[in-house]
Amino acid sequence: RRTGTASASWVGETGTRSETTNPSFGLETIRTHEMYGMVSVSKQELEDSIFNLEAFLRSELSEQFGVLEGTALVSGNAVGKPEGFLTNASVTYTASGHASELTPDGLISLYYDLKEAYLNNATWVLSRSTLKEVRKMKDGNGNYLWAPGIRTEARPPAILDRPYITAIDMPSISANAYPICFGDFRRAMMVVDRINMEMMVDPYSSKSTGMVEFSARRRVGAQVLVAEAIRKMKVATS
Repeated sequence: RRTGTASASWVGETGTRSETTNPSFGLETIRTHEMYGMVSVSKQELEDSIFNLEAFLRSELSEQFGVLEGTALVSGNAVGKPEGFLTNASVTYTASGHASELTPDGLISLYYDLKEAYLNNATWVLSRSTLKEVRKMKDGNGNYLWAPGIRTEARPPAILDRPYITAIDMPSISANAYPICFGDFRRAMMVVDRINMEMMVDPYSSKSTGMVEFSARRRVGAQVLVAEAIRKMKVATS
């Protein structure tokens, strides 16, 4: 990863040009962590099922791996699992301006607190329950502050002109919680898919009981590399 930038200077037509500062780099190690699932099914059940039970198990385990990974990318503690962007200590926050609620001023502050270099690719990340509260914000006359179109020609959904995605693993709104994150996640994080899901079918280990073991595993790692590319909102006054 880059730890320092290059520099440039003005010089006259015949002025002396000395070497400027070179960019500097450091090494990051992203550990990949393993998740697994193991299911036992009787041989007769595999033989008598009216649908492809093995294919169903593959699909089901793949979905559960996705659920685990999604939670880890948001709030993983980097102990036996990836690091989440909400738990990285270097990701700074903007206060909502209220001890237990979101405020329009807080959203605007979060937008402008993000460094401008990351704004063009920034995305809001929040849960559907938080999105509902943002959608219900009103001005002093009872008019909704945010009214996304519902027509087919309407603009893509956006908050303060930046797109948003909903993530089920983001916290709900409560005191001292971090229900919203905003920034350029492509710059901020790196996700390493070391091994996609692999399935091992073992009809031997439990042959004495007529069972077949399906064992699946996947290895993935993730961590925040450029913490300044994202910011989170804390439900607090400061």
